[in-house]
Amino acid sequence: MQYSKFKAFLIPLFLSTPIYAATIDRSKSNVEIAFAEGNKADLEVTTGVSYTSNFLYSDHDEASDSGYFLKADAFLQTHSDTQLLQVYGKAIRNQFEDYSDDSHTTVTALGKYYFKLSDEQRLFASATYDELFEYRGTGLSLGSGDELSEGNERVDMLFNVGYQYGRTDSVSRFNLTAGVFDSEYQTREALTKAFNYERSFVASNLDYLATGATYITLEVDFSDFTFDYSPDFDRNELLILAGIRNELSEASSVILLLGTQKVSYDLGGADKNEFAWKTSYSWRPTDFLNISFASERKTNETPEVQNDLRVDERFGIAARYLFSDSLAFTAKADIIKADIESNGSSREDDLVVYELSLNYSINDRVGVYAEIVHRDRDSQLDDFSYQRIDSTFGISVKF
Repeated sequence: MQYSKFKAFLIPLFLSTPIYAATIDRSKSNVEIAFAEGNKADLEVTTGVSYTSNFLYSDHDEASDSGYFLKADAFLQTHSDTQLLQVYGKAIRNQFEDYSDDSHTTVTALGKYYFKLSDEQRLFASATYDELFEYRGTGLSLGSGDELSEGNERVDMLFNVGYQYGRTDSVSRFNLTAGVFDSEYQTREALTKAFNYERSFVASNLDYLATGATYITLEVDFSDFTFDYSPDFDRNELLILAGIRNELSEASSVILLLGTQKVSYDLGGADKNEFAWKTSYSWRPTDFLNISFASERKTNETPEVQNDLRVDERFGIAARYLFSDSLAFTAKADIIKADIESNGSSREDDLVVYELSLNYSINDRVGVYAEIVHRDRDSQLDDFSYQRIDSTFGISVKF
């Protein structure tokens, strides 16, 4: 699989989120929930049917399955002149017909609290909780999904505190965040506990208005990884990026950051110095069309079998078009080149995810959607290669 497969962008159909969902931006160390004036209490329930090809993410003997799901989203926001509290929760039940042992429930809970010290200064605290499910053939069972009787379950938790200085239009803006992230497997513990870890982190970014709408930007992120049962994996990661942010106009914006990432192992492994970058461009030529591009290069801490260190180069494009107030179409593609080191050897995996979306709102409370997601992984190890398509049709109701 090469990048030329991007020309197949229009093949799959991915129909995006239902009529209500809180806009949430999650990074590995923080979470931001979009703010809209006023106190809010929203609930949405979604149900539908699904069909999956290659359920076990296998490179051979692909088996399909169908099922149904039930999802509930809830969002609460309350604020005063000096305080803001936002809480978001989501629970999804996935039930499968043939692979019933893999039927599962995932849960997400997020909270964000701000305290305003002055017009320019704020303190904040964030917390996240995720009960996750790794399908057989992904994560720690990559390439061996048919050897397990069910997928792996994992719980991730994050807590941080931070300080913000500046507003959107300030000459200088500064953010400082510190916290802890914990990841722990709940199944097959004799084997999976080796991949449980805790990450302590400190992250900061500084923007300074240089001229017009151009900000000079510096980002620094330090993480300390501790594996209770695998001390050989203990390491520190330091990411430094510098560049510019520019609001070119009301219709477009650009970010260009370049830098380095250093990985140092606690037990004397060779240090790694990797070139890193983060870029994005957003363009909204009309009220009906929004196009964005994004690219980055950095380490990826997603646990996978036989991964000591993984560095991803990601290139993404997304476009959203509103045919009307009730009908929206979205197209997305992500291309990832993963450089992976494992047990003293290295390999390269190419991953492509295609999405196309169409979402129809019958009225302010009821909407229908369908979705297909196409995943394609090409690895230098054949067992780790696969293709999979997930398709879904559902209806959502907002209360």
